[in-house]
Amino acid sequence: MSMTRLTAARRCRAQSAALTPLALALGLALMAIAPGTALSQPASVPAPARWVPAPDAKFDLQFSTPMQLQRQVDFMVLDLADALPDEITTVKNNGAAAVCYFNGGSIDVEDEDFDSVAPLVIGRKLETEPTARWLDLRNIDEIAPMIRGRLDRCRDKGFDAALIGNLENYLFRSGFPIGERQQIAFNRFIADEAHKRGLSIGLWNSRSQIAPLADSYDFILVSGCFEDGWCNETGAFIEMGKPAFVVEFAESSRGDVEFCSANQTFGTMGIIKRRILDGWLRLCPPPDIN
Repeated sequence: MSMTRLTAARRCRAQSAALTPLALALGLALMAIAPGTALSQPASVPAPARWVPAPDAKFDLQFSTPMQLQRQVDFMVLDLADALPDEITTVKNNGAAAVCYFNGGSIDVEDEDFDSVAPLVIGRKLETEPTARWLDLRNIDEIAPMIRGRLDRCRDKGFDAALIGNLENYLFRSGFPIGERQQIAFNRFIADEAHKRGLSIGLWNSRSQIAPLADSYDFILVSGCFEDGWCNETGAFIEMGKPAFVVEFAESSRGDVEFCSANQTFGTMGIIKRRILDGWLRLCPPPDIN
């Protein structure tokens, strides 16, 4: 499932062997340094500290209007392309971390960075999104500028973390013979790039990638797994001490009480949302993580 804001106006988008004169001068200067004199070394730059959600963190996702951004939660997920500066400010001023969402393995023809990828790496349409296209992940260098640009925007807009979707290209008719190893390598590349920017990173759904990516991603957030019977697969994260969050839909045929009870068993934090992912929300009690 991809997430975009559902508004009427669609806001919801070699060195030379010969020494040069300069090199010779530098060599002579170094020879003139007294024996035993220590050359100063550049100070190592520590990796940026990053926010990571607690296992019992209250959360919400909002991608369509009407929105309720002043809600008392620990983190709020907003669409990277659609989130406005004042919306992010509202979330953070209310004491919550802000998480940006974007698709990693696909691009929409209406995305502002559509021209950042070469036509040769743009594949078939997604069945669920007529304007979205799968990307060829076999050569990461071809997609890297798009991913880095999105993560830069996520950081620069003030988000604390990124939640990435559409990371199972190899399972679909993407138009490219992508293998599972190539998919995993690409997905880990995104995690590494996020961490370089001080962002924590979450996996959105991508069921087949849960176990392979549990060591690289900081948390997981899935939707509809209770209705379809696979919420227990988030255990790969939980076993590593990483939080797992579950969204079930109000339109589900299974009851809210049953869903919230199951979250206690799974050790996950659950919420109930309408499929349009607007401001409507029901919170389950926090899981017993002790």
